[in-house]
Amino acid sequence: MKSIRTFAILGAAASFSLAACSEGPREDYNPEATKKGERLTVENARIMLPAVDGNPAVAFFDLTYASGGGPTVKSVEIDGAGSAEIHATDTIDGKTTMGEAAPITLWPRQTLSFEPGGYHVMVMNPSEDIKAGAETNMTVTLSNEETITVAVPIQAAGEDR
Repeated sequence: MKSIRTFAILGAAASFSLAACSEGPREDYNPEATKKGERLTVENARIMLPAVDGNPAVAFFDLTYASGGGPTVKSVEIDGAGSAEIHATDTIDGKTTMGEAAPITLWPRQTLSFEPGGYHVMVMNPSEDIKAGAETNMTVTLSNEETITVAVPIQAAGEDR
């Protein structure tokens, strides 16, 4: 009797599992977005110039990865910059600090914002080509070697972030 009840429970569990698999694709699933090179998007990108000449500029943007796998952000390069560093702002024991960020994992179909008070890219030693009203290219590279290059407008210090 006990084995019949166990068999019935296992059979019901298997039926539910198969039913869950046959529901069809998720509404937000886009098979076209799974092609390498089409899974990474950048929106709302901008570079803010420093208020004081000689200081670094800063880049803000929204980064979305439309697939699974959990790659990390490997690097960000900005044309016309001596270098670019990914930084994070943290508050520990009431004190706010900023420094180079640990590896940042991208989760499927979620947007990671590089914004004031959080992750951001320090644009070190900007050249004279990085000036208000101009544009420059920014390239984001992931740990799986996927890249995206976008044109980024450059804003004067004090403009809306």
